[in-house]
Amino acid sequence: MPLAVGSLAAIAAGTLVGTLLGLGTRHALLFVVLPILAGGVGEGAIPLSMGYADILHQPQNLLFAQVLPPVMVGSFTAILLSGALNYLGKRFPHLTGDGRLQPEEHDDMDPHEEHVTGTIDVSHVAAAGMTALALYLLGLIVYRLVGIPAAVAMLFLAALAKLIQAVSPQIQ
Repeated sequence: MPLAVGSLAAIAAGTLVGTLLGLGTRHALLFVVLPILAGGVGEGAIPLSMGYADILHQPQNLLFAQVLPPVMVGSFTAILLSGALNYLGKRFPHLTGDGRLQPEEHDDMDPHEEHVTGTIDVSHVAAAGMTALALYLLGLIVYRLVGIPAAVAMLFLAALAKLIQAVSPQIQ
């Protein structure tokens, strides 16, 4: 719940600032805020520009050129701020929670408490490839049924599979 509220607050704040700077609400949301929140070039800018090209009936390369600069600035800012926060946490350890949001909380992703057993072999790599292919094919089906571009649908399906733990940790 805090992640959802924080994401919505970031979307609202970023769109508001972009609108106040004269970009327009639609442009600020679709071409600045969402690409930055999508997470990078391969995971965000490329699939979003492909989706925008399908929806807006414009060339993908022109749309990619519009979403790439905000993604690069956002990534650079994230690197700088994470370095500053890391420095702050090392200098003042009482400000950190040692990776925990709440005291006495169990961390499902703590590498000391949970680790992937076994070794990664060809079958794991093949299974991961088949999973990615299946997600893309499901994305194509969603595109045919609903009209959401396949790459965007694939991202949503991958996030859903991760949330409902449909893919084993070895394949992830």
